[in-house]
Amino acid sequence: MQLPRGKNLVILITAVIALLVPVLLLEISVLRQTNGNIVYPLDNAFLDISVAKNLAFYKVWGVSKYAFQSASSSLLYPLLLVPFFFIAGEHLVIPIIVNSLAAIFFLYALQRALIRQNTTTGRQLAILLLAIFLTPLPLLVVSGMGYTVQLLCCFLFMNALASAIDGAAAGAKAGAATKPAAATEDTAASGRSDLGRPSPLPWPIYVYGVLAVAARYEDLVLILLACTLLAVLNRGKQALKLAAIALSPVLLFGIISLAKDSYFLPNSLLLGPYPTFVLVIAALALIAGCLLIRQYRQLAKAQTPVSIYRLSFALLAVLAVPFIARNVAELRHFAADSVRIYEQQYPMAAFVHRYYSRGTIGVNDIAAVAYFSDGRKLDYTGLASGDVTKSKKEHSWGAVLADSLSRKDGIRAAIVSDPWFSPAQLPKWNKIASWKMPDSEDGQASTGKTLTFYVINKYDTTWLRRNLHDYEQLLPAGVAVSYY
Repeated sequence: MQLPRGKNLVILITAVIALLVPVLLLEISVLRQTNGNIVYPLDNAFLDISVAKNLAFYKVWGVSKYAFQSASSSLLYPLLLVPFFFIAGEHLVIPIIVNSLAAIFFLYALQRALIRQNTTTGRQLAILLLAIFLTPLPLLVVSGMGYTVQLLCCFLFMNALASAIDGAAAGAKAGAATKPAAATEDTAASGRSDLGRPSPLPWPIYVYGVLAVAARYEDLVLILLACTLLAVLNRGKQALKLAAIALSPVLLFGIISLAKDSYFLPNSLLLGPYPTFVLVIAALALIAGCLLIRQYRQLAKAQTPVSIYRLSFALLAVLAVPFIARNVAELRHFAADSVRIYEQQYPMAAFVHRYYSRGTIGVNDIAAVAYFSDGRKLDYTGLASGDVTKSKKEHSWGAVLADSLSRKDGIRAAIVSDPWFSPAQLPKWNKIASWKMPDSEDGQASTGKTLTFYVINKYDTTWLRRNLHDYEQLLPAGVAVSYY
């Protein structure tokens, strides 16, 4: 890794500062409201981190150390966190560090690509700043999710592919300079060698393709467009090879997951993590990408000099639209969502850790509970429990099945948040107590979420009630406790 020099180095340092200052400001605004505790705004962030923690210390892919659970929406991100956890311990600051490093390396790689295209320093700075604030990169860093890793892998993949095709095309034009124009038209466009065969793609392209898909399954769309580009450039075999290699992490994990009596895809994908408008934008982006590739092919046939780099940046810009839409939808209330999780889920996680560290509980807010406690867990949302996912896919989830799964897993206490579950969705368990959590915006318990504690078997009533009374003095101010 060679740093740029002179003005280019100043531009890179400026961009890194423009990235890290908002990251610090965002984190400080949350830390002031969470007593210095690092909190993430999304449940999925805690699931990814919990999987990484259990993989690092127990060699188990799951939110608990007892069983395989297809809970993480990313295959690569937990693997990246594992060595950090193994060396430094399970600290919640580690995802921010990893995301910051990935974001900085993305800016570095983007600038190197711009320098190779002889972009002026002023345009470099403008493009880097646009990449920071439009994605929005600072929010991705503090999200606790692997979005910055995804962005980096996608860029490295497209940059390597564009460099290979551009270089091959330039070589083909130079080698064909002495040949008749009619014989060199397709050769220059497709980057064929003098022997008439497409020049081989460098191995980093395949590696980056695998990493991109492993970072997020949705990057299969990018691989599809790349394969389409290769196909229209008469590189059909290379397109098939790229597709097969890039799909390998999905296939491998799917086979392992099926062998563990889970689904081929992660539970979060099966339960529909995307808003409808994001899916619509993604479909439009895919169509726009295909049209861009078609236009490039027509220009190449007409011998109009168009760099593949322009096409690659255009494709990335188009595919970034649904990426940005999802990021804004999920993270636009970063501080408020982080504080809400701290106020509503951290007390519950601390209670579970204190009294059920070796027991089995059922919850429908699995995020912080998964990270802060080691016991077995039944997730009533299905994100971390395959049986629940299956029932929801088959539309059989209800009070009878909730009771059956809870008894099968030996649940000693069920903690569910209202109004996420209606009374008809849960069986007539013994209701022991409830915590009315204050809303972070007005501080009033009357407007916040209610956590309700149930026992599945009556003989656990005394144990749970005693624990709740004992823990009541440790609850944050403003929590309204009721017993039944």
